[in-house]
Amino acid sequence: MNFKVIDGHIDTLLTLKRQERKFSQRSNKGHCDLHRMKEGSVAAALFAIFPGMTKKHIINGLDAWFQLVNNPENQLYHIKSIEDFENAEKSNKIGAILHFEGAGGIDKEFALLRFELSIGTKIDGIELVKC
Repeated sequence: MNFKVIDGHIDTLLTLKRQERKFSQRSNKGHCDLHRMKEGSVAAALFAIFPGMTKKHIINGLDAWFQLVNNPENQLYHIKSIEDFENAEKSNKIGAILHFEGAGGIDKEFALLRFELSIGTKIDGIELVKC
């Protein structure tokens, strides 16, 4: 049976930074790298950015995201539309979907939310915090 997997949430951006490793290199650390994703038939994944509560967290997360996706060694294809799934498969790359884990840092005027949508964000997760 030939099937493809879409991982609904991975914390790879944060994990790579903490573990000081590269996505393109096989590793026993963390839960994800390029080689293990390919071996596991992962066609695409939602790469989470944790926005914290400030715009600085968001900007740092986006910077890490674009560095990851734009590095050819990582063999990732930025998914912004349904057609991009097919484009990723044709180019033998893993689809990378931008995902915000929580809505921290979003302003009252929703300017940041409009920006997120313009760069291909498809999901903003809701974080429940017990105070």
